[in-house]
Amino acid sequence: MKPIRIAKALSNYGVCSRRQAEVLISENRVKVNDYTLTSPVYLVTDSDKVYVDDVIVSKSTQIRLWKYFKPKGVITSHKDNFNRTTLFEILPKNIGRVISIGRLDYNTEGLILLTNNGDLARKLELPATRLKRIYLCKAHGIMPKNMINELSKGIEINKVQYGSIIVELYKKQGSNSWYKITLYEGKNNEIRNVFAHFRLQVSRLIRTDYGDYSAHDMKAENLIELDYEKFSQYI
Repeated sequence: MKPIRIAKALSNYGVCSRRQAEVLISENRVKVNDYTLTSPVYLVTDSDKVYVDDVIVSKSTQIRLWKYFKPKGVITSHKDNFNRTTLFEILPKNIGRVISIGRLDYNTEGLILLTNNGDLARKLELPATRLKRIYLCKAHGIMPKNMINELSKGIEINKVQYGSIIVELYKKQGSNSWYKITLYEGKNNEIRNVFAHFRLQVSRLIRTDYGDYSAHDMKAENLIELDYEKFSQYI
């Protein structure tokens, strides 16, 4: 391959995202051949040997994609300062190094995509790709009459601008209601924040769909590899 920046190489190898690669480099945890990197502005080729934490990084040739049902109470990270269970601790070890496409909050469950290729991950998580995310949300409280209309137009809350969010009342259970929510971006705690703005308290949040991929019939910790033809359009 042509020389590429080390951060992109680590992302392509499924080690981590480009942003996370810059953190690893700043912590002096990345070596190329016998040289410990101090800057992400470094080019590598296929002939270079790349190490993270003194472990050589294998170069994946086949691009792979999985869908996984993340359980509640798991953080989408490789490590956690509060010793919470992380997603990458509970994944089967035989899939090798993978990165998540976007994240799900600690208390959010459901569908998350995993890949061994950073460029594919970046393409699938960019809002510009316009992949819909569908959630089922259980919340306590009475939905204001203006909520659905305001969220469909997009809304600014605490100086954060949220894009269009489509909310449908799914079913009522006493003082709680289930909602079906469709959005095209994934800002941090997006659904919980906008529901709190309308004085609705979210008690359960499940992502059921991401683009063309669905968690239908999946259970917690189910992992399914997807056929190349089903995601080759994004390569």
